[in-house]
Amino acid sequence: MEKQNDSERVLPLSNVGDGSIGPPAKGRPMKAPFRQPIDIPKPPEIPTNMGSRRPLWFLKTFTALRSPTNPYGLHHLWNQEDPAASVAWIRSEIVKGYNHGARKFFINRPMGTDGLSYVCAASWLTIEERKRNLMAAEFRELSAGSLGEPIEIVPFIGSWMRSADNINGWMPGDDDKGHLLGENTVDSQVTLNGWMSCGIKTLGIDHSAPLEKKAHFMEMHRSLARFGMGLIGEAFPRGTDNQSLDEDAIRAMPWLATESFINHSSRKWITSYDPMTTRLFIWVESSSTTVEKAREYLDRGFSLIVSEPAIFRMADDFEAARF
Repeated sequence: MEKQNDSERVLPLSNVGDGSIGPPAKGRPMKAPFRQPIDIPKPPEIPTNMGSRRPLWFLKTFTALRSPTNPYGLHHLWNQEDPAASVAWIRSEIVKGYNHGARKFFINRPMGTDGLSYVCAASWLTIEERKRNLMAAEFRELSAGSLGEPIEIVPFIGSWMRSADNINGWMPGDDDKGHLLGENTVDSQVTLNGWMSCGIKTLGIDHSAPLEKKAHFMEMHRSLARFGMGLIGEAFPRGTDNQSLDEDAIRAMPWLATESFINHSSRKWITSYDPMTTRLFIWVESSSTTVEKAREYLDRGFSLIVSEPAIFRMADDFEAARF
């Protein structure tokens, strides 16, 4: 008898669907395989480059209170004469948030601002050298898990710079005097590489939602996502009708806005959004915001940036239950 090749051996199926597999029983006709499609609901499609929805813990390194010894409005404990003391302070603030459950930290304008222009993107060389070196070493350790679990630090900086070492930001009429962060210049590379040396994976970008800027930062976010990095834009980008959010933009990258921005009487068109496909953060700055009010934001599909422990814990539990 000729030996049958393995490739020719076919195990016929019978009675598919009734639990039997193999040759049909003697005298029983072989049934065709059951081919009726099964309706399996697809899980919601969650963008892979949008980051976590967990709330961010807000670190107040900037107060806008300026003086001859503090010209850029830094928090006085982030502006100490001894850089090591300033870095020890910011670490202690991160530990406070960590102990409340935070694993992602939003650091507002760590370089400060001049108070006369928009927030500058020049945010690395504009921090004193010894301070930024100590900060980089500390942030690397924290990001790697020196507190027990890895954390993520998100510096909030500007969208435009004159040069990497100039803290003066954009003013109307300055478009030809500088460039956007991320444009192919040495100044952009120095700034981005500086923050990357700290273990930073996400940057918040002030004033990145205007029509003439948002396409650039959406593309920059897509490019960074290839390397596990990204951006959070500011403020919420408007659609062409000026009475709704730009649907393409809010599905392309995360955005943030302050409470005062979304609650302004002229912005009642900011309503509710799909939490599965967007990451829209509300920056809760006011100490008068209640847990109940913060819960309303969450119910509308927003996430939070906050430093009040009760609100943070409520938001963190809410997001864990939602996802």
